[in-house]
Amino acid sequence: MPIDHSKDETLSEKGTISDDVEYWQMRAEQELELAQKASKPEAVAAHCQIANAYLERVAMCAPEKGLASPSIADATGET
Repeated sequence: MPIDHSKDETLSEKGTISDDVEYWQMRAEQELELAQKASKPEAVAAHCQIANAYLERVAMCAPEKGLASPSIADATGET
C-alpha cells in the first residue's frame, strides 16, 4: 500500500527559520568533524563540500537573523 505523504510537514513548515539554521549549522559542524577524521583526500573533499552546502543555507538566512555569514575557511581556520 502506498504511503500518503500529503500530510507530512517539513521542519520549515512546523518550525522556525532559527530551527533550520541551528540544524544546518549542526550538520555542517558534523561534516567538518568527519572531514578531519577522514584518511582519504576524496572523503575529505566530499565532507567539506557537504559542509559548505549546509553553510550556504545558513548564510542565506544570516542577514535575516543578524548572524555572520560562516564559511569553511572560518570553521577550519584557513585564510
